[in-house]
Amino acid sequence: MIIGMGPTVYIETTIPSYLTAWPSRDLVRAGHQQVTREWWARRSAFDLYTSRLVVRECQAGDPTAAALRVAALAGVPLLEASNATVELAAALVAGVPLPPRAEADALHIATAAANGVRRPADVELHAHRQRGATRANRAGVPGGGVRAADDLHAGGIGGGGFGR
Repeated sequence: MIIGMGPTVYIETTIPSYLTAWPSRDLVRAGHQQVTREWWARRSAFDLYTSRLVVRECQAGDPTAAALRVAALAGVPLLEASNATVELAAALVAGVPLPPRAEADALHIATAAANGVRRPADVELHAHRQRGATRANRAGVPGGGVRAADDLHAGGIGGGGFGR
């Protein structure tokens, strides 16, 4: 269980990915990269946490890019997964109609929730948009606070009362 002084944010793989990626020619992706960099510059206002799953995901792919993603997470405390985490992730997958590849997303949400983050910022849900986030909230994620990446990019984390 975590106890922090500021709003708590679970850093999922998309944050270090956008943060360290080579500039995109795609305008939407480039916008997400820029907003992520701006948010990251003021990250000290938040209690940040991540997990071993995020670190493993960041280690995949191009070795140079992977090293940058992992370095971005330096100093961010790791939340531990437990049996309760795995059970909650399974319940989310069963209760929220998401594609099979979303199992990792459910584990991110469950890791944050099981460790006391009342409003996990599972930013990889951008692939599933708010549709999935809304269903996850109804499925019983503590605090009803699952947010998609679009919330971050619209100022939802830090700008809209996002936190524990």
